[in-house]
Amino acid sequence: MRQQQADEQQQHEQFMELIGLHRPLILHVCCTHTRYRKGMSDSKTTDDLYNDIVVELWKTWPTLREAKNQAGWIHRVALNVAVGQYRKDKRKPPCESLDKYVEMLPAHEDESLIVELYRLIDQLDDAERELIFLYLDKVPQAEIGARLGITEDAVNKRIRRIKDRLREKNDKERET
Repeated sequence: MRQQQADEQQQHEQFMELIGLHRPLILHVCCTHTRYRKGMSDSKTTDDLYNDIVVELWKTWPTLREAKNQAGWIHRVALNVAVGQYRKDKRKPPCESLDKYVEMLPAHEDESLIVELYRLIDQLDDAERELIFLYLDKVPQAEIGARLGITEDAVNKRIRRIKDRLREKNDKERET
């Protein structure tokens, strides 16, 4: 009985150490999937998503512990939970958009460009948005490929296509 408790305690400590090590990765997924969504820009939503991800990681702990690429596994689980929560929340009635309030705030030119960039990125699908956020966070393309399960060449091509699509959207909006 004591041995079992000691083993459980050791597993819990290993899990918490792993979560602490990969906390920035989990927070990145949480922020990219909640911060710039219309009506979901509060810290409570981000905290809830973080907790949901940690719970799901605990459920998959035996597999995670034996995984060769733990960061990739954590990233996949976090994305699956975030996308699942987004789909669930999508069925809820829409909240009031905060876009009109953002425009009312006095902003520096750089801040307005950043807000515009995130507004355009928010129009992308979840996979493209995650890829571009990893790129903007200056994660090496080889690591992005490992996390997403694609080749470095595929990462480069997808980033190029996403950039082109964002430019086209921006140009079309400026024309109108």
